[in-house]
Amino acid sequence: MTSLTSAGGATAAGGANQKASVSGCVNEWLFNGIWRMRVTKVQPVVDKDYGDGWGVSVEIKNGTTQTLTLDNAGIYYNGAVNLAFADGDTWAKSWREGWQGKTYTKLTQGAGMVYTFKIFPESKLSAAEVQAMPPQKFLLEDVKKISDNVKNVGFTVPDPSFRVNLTCKK
Repeated sequence: MTSLTSAGGATAAGGANQKASVSGCVNEWLFNGIWRMRVTKVQPVVDKDYGDGWGVSVEIKNGTTQTLTLDNAGIYYNGAVNLAFADGDTWAKSWREGWQGKTYTKLTQGAGMVYTFKIFPESKLSAAEVQAMPPQKFLLEDVKKISDNVKNVGFTVPDPSFRVNLTCKK
């Protein structure tokens, strides 16, 4: 992926990573009208099949008065999860062992869960190469459709996806 460059050579605002998502920093609670989410940790991970990558630990809580599952209220098992880097590259290849079960877990008001997404480059890199390029942003996207059986709740923002700046902490 390439970044946009202005006439002066500086990177311009906007581009593929610029979204109107609910945005914040590491350890900052974000809220889209249904789900509260925060990234709690970013760390290198290793998988026997995928090699070296980054693990992003998130905590998600039900911010409504109803019992919901992630799946029936906008966060799907196969939704888009991406890491964006300073050079404009993004990684979307992830290993989500146990994530599907999390998306179907019933969460009462205020209840939540913790999960670590493991995200890898398309081609294997050495541990040194991975650690030399820490991710800048974490995106949990495609947060959209609420199931017909969920009533009286809704998103309070135009794009309920989450975007976390991994270079700042709250």
